[in-house]
Amino acid sequence: MPIDPDIQKRLIGLDSTYQDPYPVQVHGEASFKKNILKICVYVDEEVGYNDDTHQAALYLEDDNPFDPGNAVRVEINDIKVGYLTKADAKKYRRKLKEIGAPENAIAICGASIRGGFMKSSGLQADFGVRLDFDLATLKQQPLKFR
Repeated sequence: MPIDPDIQKRLIGLDSTYQDPYPVQVHGEASFKKNILKICVYVDEEVGYNDDTHQAALYLEDDNPFDPGNAVRVEINDIKVGYLTKADAKKYRRKLKEIGAPENAIAICGASIRGGFMKSSGLQADFGVRLDFDLATLKQQPLKFR
């Protein structure tokens, strides 16, 4: 299916760091555990889930009531999994301007999801979501869809 031209103009790819673990931690994943489980499909009870081959999309969410004009939403497979921290969102937005990204850019980057194993208490551990780009040296790259 072709991408809507208006959305295509907003899409940018973010350069990979090739670090393990990915350097940018997503915030608030515990609130989106049900969403993350939709992405993971199968989670082993003993070892949990560990996959660093996902792609995330970062959306500027100017109308977010908790962080108006600053929030950056993170989605994997069109499912919300969390947000950048307030500090990271400020850096990210500043860097987007510095690199000349389109206004209201949608950035695509690598993502990992880890966690979800069963604790000895019988409760499922939370998931961690990390993103593969460097906030300090944010660079665009040609888009690569996984």
